[in-house]
Parts: sequence; structure tokens; C-alpha cells
Amino acid sequence: MFIKNFILAKRLFFKYPLNSFITVFGLSTGLTCFLALGLYVYDEYQTDRFHTRYDHIFKVSMKHVIDGKEMFEFPPPAGLKKDLDEMAAIEASTRVYKSGKVVVQAGDKVFFENYGLYVDEEWKDIFDFRYRGSSYRFLSNPDLVAISTELAFRYFADEDPLGKSIMIDGNSYIVDNIILPSKRSSLTVDFIISYQKQRSMGVDIDSYKVGHTPYFVVTRHMTKEQLAASLQKIISQNLGEGQVLVTVTAFRDFYYDDSYFNRSHLLRADRKYSVIFIVIGIFILLASIINYINLITSRGSERAKEVGVKKTIGATGGQLTGQFMFESFLTTLVSALLAIGLLEWVIPYFNQLLVRPIDTEILSSVEFVLFYIFLIITIAILAGSYPAFLMSTYKPAVVLKGQRAGKKGSFLIRKLLTSIQFVVTTLLIMGTITISRQVSYMLDYDLGFDTEKLLTIHTPPDFPHGFSAFKNTLLSLDFVESVSVANLPGINFMFGRETDHGGVTIGLLLVDHDFLSTAGIKLIEGRDFRPQDQDSSFILINKSLRDLQFGKQETSFGKLSDSDNFLIGVVEDFQFFSAKSSVIPAEIKLHKGSFEKVLIRLNTFDSPTRMLDRLRAVYDRHIQDYPMEYSFVDEAYDDKFRSEILFSKLVHFFMWLSVLIGAFGLFGLAQFTLNKKIKEFGVRKILGAKGIHIGLEMTRGLMMPFLLSVVIGFPLGHFVFSNWLERFSNRIQIDAHIYLPVLVFIAGIALFTIVYQLFSAIRVNPVDVLKEE
Repeated sequence: MFIKNFILAKRLFFKYPLNSFITVFGLSTGLTCFLALGLYVYDEYQTDRFHTRYDHIFKVSMKHVIDGKEMFEFPPPAGLKKDLDEMAAIEASTRVYKSGKVVVQAGDKVFFENYGLYVDEEWKDIFDFRYRGSSYRFLSNPDLVAISTELAFRYFADEDPLGKSIMIDGNSYIVDNIILPSKRSSLTVDFIISYQKQRSMGVDIDSYKVGHTPYFVVTRHMTKEQLAASLQKIISQNLGEGQVLVTVTAFRDFYYDDSYFNRSHLLRADRKYSVIFIVIGIFILLASIINYINLITSRGSERAKEVGVKKTIGATGGQLTGQFMFESFLTTLVSALLAIGLLEWVIPYFNQLLVRPIDTEILSSVEFVLFYIFLIITIAILAGSYPAFLMSTYKPAVVLKGQRAGKKGSFLIRKLLTSIQFVVTTLLIMGTITISRQVSYMLDYDLGFDTEKLLTIHTPPDFPHGFSAFKNTLLSLDFVESVSVANLPGINFMFGRETDHGGVTIGLLLVDHDFLSTAGIKLIEGRDFRPQDQDSSFILINKSLRDLQFGKQETSFGKLSDSDNFLIGVVEDFQFFSAKSSVIPAEIKLHKGSFEKVLIRLNTFDSPTRMLDRLRAVYDRHIQDYPMEYSFVDEAYDDKFRSEILFSKLVHFFMWLSVLIGAFGLFGLAQFTLNKKIKEFGVRKILGAKGIHIGLEMTRGLMMPFLLSVVIGFPLGHFVFSNWLERFSNRIQIDAHIYLPVLVFIAGIALFTIVYQLFSAIRVNPVDVLKEE
């Protein structure tokens, strides 16, 4: 029986080559999309799960509170560790301080590094990072360090770095161990040094003074809410009641959380995107199954006669159902094997878009093989059940007379299934256009200053003593227009202040006299900094802060009543971070201390390589033994939208696949309509009907999927993507600029797909279709 069914299935496949190809290709495409998106989501889900205590790791953070209003987040005090260690529910705790950008040198190799951590000895009891050696002395000895394999290769090439000396931020360390790479870690670590090193640097690591240290703690006996309540009581006793709000974040949420302090050493993702991608994958897979059903049942008239003959010679309904289910399993198996091959082609494209390549090792695991077998069986049953039970119920007396086979309403079901496909396609097209427009809107958003031809150069911490000479040399270059200092994108500090509107979080940006002219920020009231302004109490404020402090009253320049600062001017609002966020009230103050970045405005950008070489020559002349690192400000701001750009590209890619599958589904429906009414068309032609009129009538009957995609897809898409846009402070509106392109696109797909069957209907020869009667 197996061999017999296999031979019948093979004959059927080659009898309808176009139909069979579209069926297999559509199903394999849907499977490929589902697997690719599933791999991405699974890879995201596995992040950090290699830590044994993944579900029991938490982090403590604090927010400043003014009159009961939550303000900015700041790190807990270093002395809190002692209290954590005394809590019975906590098994281990460690302080983790990120170093920021530091200069690392070994021999003649010097680079800036970003991801150094100072940790306590309990680090090894909490996080399961792998190390090449068994020594953990670097966690207790402040003169030792563990470096990543990347740093080991960068500074020591093929030499064994263990026992060798390396300079980090001016301090000498001996390499004690090598940190091996972790594929699915959100924590990016270049080197690890004992937290005791902070004590030797003059930090009182046991005090309750304002600290700079996030905490990671492990507990098995308390929820994070109970832990937060206990720590709130302890911290309030030391810092004052009502001054801070303690929050506890689970480590499993770190990868998706954008709110916690000192997050720059972590990779980030968006949990909503993972959910959206898996929903897209399921919808595309369902659309391909619907496509399979429509294409198989479109051959119903031919298969009806086959069923009639077999039933006449004694075949039972069960045998026929088995035959059709076997065909479904065979088609699904071929599609599944083809999908694996397509996946090998899709994954490299995926990895070009992603920050972190997808780990494909899961594909060779027993778990995946068992899951894929289960998926194949499930799809075969879902895709084959309706055609099998429908066609096995055909009555021989009816179909052998050439009369209509099948139950009433089956055509309506096919229309409904195709309509579901088109609704999914409409949502993906609408999502692609909405997301693309929003990303473009944010990339082109007016940040309040001129980012073009503006770059920053990172400087060593002890550099301000030679800044004046460095600045003058830069200004002597013919392509340099102006030079200043500023931490853009970003700010230097945040603090809270009481106003008539309650507590307000204020950003502080430390600059020099030429900041406004260099950044291209507009002064709207008062004056700019002058060379004779040497007092750091002179400040500028942005319009948002001016409106909060003075409202509709005139701006009162001079000494401010609530501080020792002297207000000299008001500037137009500009974005510190990105177009994602709202403008925050801000002060701009002269700064004489250390700074991180030199801001350079170029007057041309005709020969970027030559200009960068000349800038590097000036840098090397004034700053010896430190590498020059630079970044263009516009690119730095654009990088804030990396996840949105990735999301847009992926949705765009899968939109086209969904369009292809939707077109296949409509093709199947059109083919079914033609086969069902082929004799009617022949009779009408004999009676004088024009071919074009017959074709147009057929087209009207196929417009239901298009109409439903508009009636259902547009409101649903508006709801879904309006919610997605709520995440952005500055956003587009879903209006005719989005609806019209979607409408044109969907209509174009429908009409283009129907054209083939339209011409088939026009070319109907009455003699050929009626001769059997």
C-alpha cells in the first residue's frame, strides 16, 4: 500500500507541475521563515542562561525622590554590601563597578578599552563565566587581572599572556587568568580586577557615601519584592526616610531592560521584538499551510473523478483518506527538507543584520530533530486533513456524471482561508511601511543642533593640562572650523531640583566657551559664554528648564535664588541622547576639570582620509602614548536606533516572503474558481458572452480576500502599530501616507496574481470543456 500510494503521489506531482511546485515552494518558504525566526528568538531566550543561578540573581538600584516623585537613577553606596552579606536569605553578593573608557598598554601596543569590571571575590560564586586557568587570585589580589581572549590576542598575539605585565589606566597588573568567550552572554567583559583596587585608589568602599556601584545578589528564599522592602528599610535608615526608592531587578530581565544604571557594558534586546518575530513566524507558517490547502483543493474537479472511480471499484472512505494524508505527509516532508536547505542560505543574511550571529548548533541537536519531526507531522495533519476528508466524501454517482462535487460552503471556506493570508500580508506590509517611516523620521529628526561634519575625539583622563595648545593647533588646520569639549551624545551628570511644578530631573552638560558655536546650538535669550568668563558658576539653560523655572514671566538673568549659579543665557532645546526620548531640562556649565571628548566642527568633508590622517598627526604630537579614537556625532546618534533598524530590515525581508505566499494562495483560489466554473464559461461563450466579460466576472468573485484585508487588516494594523509607536517620544502618525501605499500594494498583488487565471478564462474553448457532456 505504501509503494502504491507513493507511485500515485509521484504521478500526481508531475501531472500538475506548476501547482506542485507552488505547493512545495510555498510550504518550504513558510517553514524556512518559521525556523529562522524561531532560531533568532531561541537564541535571544538562551542569553545568560548558562549561569547556574540565572533565576536567582538580582540587582539593586536606587532612584532619587523629591516630594514623593521618582527622579533619576543612581548607584547604591558601596557600604551596602556589608548589610547584604548579613541577610540570611542572601547566599552571596558582589559589587560591580564598570571602569568606563580606559587606556590599556602592553609593550608598544596601546588601545582604549571600554568594558573593564571591578568585582568582589564572590563574583565566581554568582556568575559562571569560563576561564582558561583555575586561578581566581585576581578576585582578591588588587595587583592581578583576568583579561578576555580578545585582549590577550590584541596585546600578546600568539604569546602566552599569563604572568605578563599589562598597564590599565596607568596601573600595572600581572595577568592571572584568561576569560573565555561566552556565546550567549549579555555582559561584555574585557578585563576583571579585584574591587579592593578601589580602596587603593582612595575610594572608601565600606561607607554609605554616594557610590558608583551596581549590586548583584543571589537569593533563594525571598522574592524581589520582599528583598526590595528589606533593603528599602536599611538604606532609608542610612540615607534618610523618603530620599530614595529602592528597586530590585532580576538578572533574567537585564538583557531586555533599558532603565538600570551603568548599562553600557551590556548587550541589549527588546522582548517585544522577540514576541513580534515569533508571531510573524507562526502567521507565515499558517499562511503557507492555508496556501497548501487552497492549491490542493483547487484540483478538486480532477481528483473528484479519481475518487468516483476508486469508490465504484470498492475503495473505502478510510483508504482514500489515507491516500490523501500520505500525499500530505510526502509533500510536507519534501518541503521540510527543502526548508533546511533554504535556511542555510537565509542564516548568513540574518547574521549580516544582527549584532550577534545566531548560534546554529541547535540544528544538530537531538532536541531539534525531535521537534522538527513533530512539526512535520503536525503540519502534514493540519494541511492534509481538510482536503483528505473533503475529497474522500465525494459521491461516485455525482462526480461521474460531471456534476459539482463537494459540500456547499467549501468555496466560501477557501475564500476565508485566502482572506486570512491577505490579512497577515496586509499587517506585514503596513508594519514594514510604518517601521521604515518611523526609523527614517528618527534618523532625520532635528536634534536641535547640527550633527553634520561634527566629530568627537576621545582623550585620556589627565589631558586638560595640555588642551589649550592642542585646541590651537587643531584650529590652525584649514578644514577645522571650531573646537570645544562636550559629552555628545550624552550628558555628564543628572540631579534633582524642586520647582513650582514639583521635583524635576535636570541634566548637566560640562563644556568650554566655544560649545554653542561648535555644536551649532541656537541662543534664544541672553548671551553666550565669553573668554573672560572663568567662573564655573556661569550657566546656560535650555528652553525646557527656562519654562519650568520662569513660566510666562520674563527670564531673570543673574544670580539664581536657589543656587550660587549665574544665569547668562537660554538656548534652544536639543537632544542629549536620541530622538527616541523627550528633551530633558538641562544646564550647560563651564568646566575646567577632566573631560572625555573633544568636539570638532569641520568646514568641509571632501577628503575624509586625508583629514583624519592630519588630525591623527596633531593628536600624536600633543598626546603621546595614547591611541586616537574618534566618532562622528551623527553616526553615534544613529547607532541609538540599531535595534529599530534591525527590526525594520527583518520585517521588510519577511514581508516579501509573506507577499509571495499570499500571492500563491490567491493563485490557488483563482485556479479553483476557474476549474469550478469552466463549463459555465463554455456555455456562456456559446450563448455569445465575450471572454473579457467572463474574466471580469471571475475577478469580481476573487475580490473578497482583498476587501477583507482592508476591512480587518487596517483597523488591526492601526491598533498594533499605534501601540508600537507609543514607545517613542517623537513619532509619526498612522494616516493616509501609510494607508494609501498599503492599499495600492495589496491591490497590485491581487490584480497581478489574478491576471494569469484571467487570461485562462478568456481563452476558454467551449468545444473542449463541453465535449464530455
